[in-house]
Amino acid sequence: SVLFSDGIVEYIMDSALSPSEQRMIAAAAEAGGGDPSAGAIVYEDNCSECHMLSEEGGEVGPVLDGISAKGLKFIAEAILQPAKSLTKGFETYVAVDKDGRQSIGLKTRDEAGEVDITKANGDVVTIAKTDLKEIKIDDTKSVMPDDLSEAMTVKDYQDILSFLMLQKPKTE
Repeated sequence: SVLFSDGIVEYIMDSALSPSEQRMIAAAAEAGGGDPSAGAIVYEDNCSECHMLSEEGGEVGPVLDGISAKGLKFIAEAILQPAKSLTKGFETYVAVDKDGRQSIGLKTRDEAGEVDITKANGDVVTIAKTDLKEIKIDDTKSVMPDDLSEAMTVKDYQDILSFLMLQKPKTE
């Protein structure tokens, strides 16, 4: 089944995507949709290390069960421009210690004396609060790679979108 229509493409094209990102969406739409089973492989190869789906995967990114409820536009933009709409709790922090060393990632622990920053590669950096010069949210960055559109073919992009659009919210 085709998961793209002219209306969806126009809707997506109204957003602030770069010309190359718009070309990728347009090419995916012209090609007539994606293959969810191939999308599962694209997901496994590119996303499962950080994202959890059906209780399997990493914990660096948001859980993707039920992601289809957010809609195709949200998913398409999240892949192409991950910093555009960060999920609460997955903001990117920049922590600078007194020696000027930067640690960039998710703030995964914040206790009385220490802060943990989990980097995109999964490494955890623990910084004593007494050693912190500053810690702030950088809303222009995401720990999710922003070059995924360069690593994926148009077919991969179509396939991952169709796979993610099948991830319906679980009914209790």
